[in-house]
Amino acid sequence: MTSQGVSCVAIAYDNEKEIDLYKTRGELMKSRIRCTQEYRYYRTLQRDEGKTISEGFLEDILDKRINTTAKIRQIDVETEHRAKLVDKPIYAFVTFEHAIGARIAIRAYNKSLWGYFNMKDSLKFKGSKLIVQEAADPSTILWENLRYRKVDRSQRRLVTSIVTLVLLAISLLVNIISRTIDQNATDHGGNELCPQGFSDLTTEEQQQMVDNDESLLHCYCDQLTLEEQKDDSYCQQYYKQTLSASLFSYFAAFIVLLTNYGIDSYLARSAEYEKHHSLDSQEKSIFLRMFLLKLINTGALFLFASFFAQINAVVGVSTPSTGDFTTSWYQSVGVGIVLVQIGDIASPHLTKLYRYRQIRKQKKAAELDPTKGALTQEELNELHLGPEFLVSRRYAQVMANWFVCYMFCTGIPLLTIIGMINFYVAYWVDKFLFLRYYRSPPRYKSSIGRMATSIIPYAVIVHLGVSIWSLRSEERRVGKECRSRW
Repeated sequence: MTSQGVSCVAIAYDNEKEIDLYKTRGELMKSRIRCTQEYRYYRTLQRDEGKTISEGFLEDILDKRINTTAKIRQIDVETEHRAKLVDKPIYAFVTFEHAIGARIAIRAYNKSLWGYFNMKDSLKFKGSKLIVQEAADPSTILWENLRYRKVDRSQRRLVTSIVTLVLLAISLLVNIISRTIDQNATDHGGNELCPQGFSDLTTEEQQQMVDNDESLLHCYCDQLTLEEQKDDSYCQQYYKQTLSASLFSYFAAFIVLLTNYGIDSYLARSAEYEKHHSLDSQEKSIFLRMFLLKLINTGALFLFASFFAQINAVVGVSTPSTGDFTTSWYQSVGVGIVLVQIGDIASPHLTKLYRYRQIRKQKKAAELDPTKGALTQEELNELHLGPEFLVSRRYAQVMANWFVCYMFCTGIPLLTIIGMINFYVAYWVDKFLFLRYYRSPPRYKSSIGRMATSIIPYAVIVHLGVSIWSLRSEERRVGKECRSRW
């Protein structure tokens, strides 16, 4: 390794506070420059076009500029004071003259845990053991976060995960309540197979059979329209419970979509709190956690809600467990899964399309009045530059939708068509916005794409398991129906 030449060594120091100060100073400088340009703009209108501008309004602009200048000077004093302090070196970025040198160094240090504790003296730096890993692209390094060790970042991720799990718990509770309401409707109306020729009987004969066996109530009521059920004395209670079950199923699907939006917003805001060392690791972490949380929320929660035998401690009622994909399961849980997937066709894109429309309106407004976002060159550049394309969020959303559709498509073939429409819409919306709305992304590594590809074999295994399970349930249902008719 010593034969490989080192081009340069850059030392990273613990200067998070200095970076934060310079960021604050930069925002204040933008505000100060805007005050200057705004004052000149209104003075020009007053001089060249004869427009009446209030002197008090102009004085307010000058006062704001003076106050901003005072804050900048205060930060300058603080940064000069901190520059005299000796910062602690925390990382060394080594650039080799040839790529082979970096690979040799990484191979020499990245060994087993036993190799780390028994590191050779020749690999140590002044007797201290080193941790060597491939550095991220300089454009993606978050320099202000380098002081946070792995333990600190793990603790922060634990906090954000707990809050996210609370969101999932709320979604699970709503699904359990929805399942309970649906089960109550089923218990009241029955779920027994209707006798052969039941629909050919007269109304009086059907009512007589219901009087003798209340589990056949659904056979009588389901052949009536909703208005007829509402007015029929036999079906009034069945109508109310069925309607409540249907409405709560839609509400449960809405809660899942709302929770998905909450997960997006929360993880985006919590990324800074987690203090990742680079944008690559930050986006990779967000992708993995967001994918798992969306997968649980859009698919697994519906599945889990069916197998809770007792939830008295939560809502004070009990729900019979079911180990099969029964007709009742498809009518309640299956409908919820389909509704969520239909909602995901549009819901992830509505906010982005709305912001795109707002930025277009802002551009047109800036052409007529420069004070609305285009008074300085930097504001004009920012207005036309657009926001960043959040690759981790899009990967997580698409992979979660694909995983759920692939998981249940054998029992619910409609999910295949819904998934195809979902991916088609996502492709064209992302392509349109990437060309007309987003800025060029940083130079990410391929880690997110590789991680997404590595998930595919697990999806195949889950798909096969759920398919066998659902087909076995259908086989038992058909066998039961044949035995009852026999």
